[in-house]
Amino acid sequence: MTAEALGQGTVRKEARYLRPFLSWTCSASPEVKERITCTWAAFWAFAAVWRRRSDIALKQILFRSVLLQTLLSGLSALVLHEGDYQRLQSTCCTLARKCLAGLASCKHIDKNTYQMIYEAWSNSRVLQFMGCGDMLTELGIARVRILQKAIRAPERHTMFLASMFSLLLVENAKEDLT
Repeated sequence: MTAEALGQGTVRKEARYLRPFLSWTCSASPEVKERITCTWAAFWAFAAVWRRRSDIALKQILFRSVLLQTLLSGLSALVLHEGDYQRLQSTCCTLARKCLAGLASCKHIDKNTYQMIYEAWSNSRVLQFMGCGDMLTELGIARVRILQKAIRAPERHTMFLASMFSLLLVENAKEDLT
């Protein structure tokens, strides 16, 4: 709750703490909504690239490095509800299809009617083509990377490791002194 909200006599359902939005109901949905909005803004910033028919490799690199990282930024530290994962997955698949600009389908000619038939790729195939997995997997990978970084240099991450293992290293240091 902000000072302006208190002055006006209104109650807000979420507030910004450091960077992410925190909800009073302990829901990460406001932050997920913010990440989706920021990702769409990043998508439209590169609109000229997505409209081009060539440069598939460039589209894949930009999708993974800009859109996917914007979508998942900061979410690896939050506990997400199943509905949040579904919204992230839906947004990611929609963006991947828009980035490919119609290339996420295959066509063949029906032998009986000699008509062109287009078949859309499945969402998993689209994401695989773009070089990423589903959102549950991607967030799991991000969480493992955080742990690997902490384990490589434990002297820099003592408080993080202490909170992970419910162990205060200061207490152990006191015991060593006596």
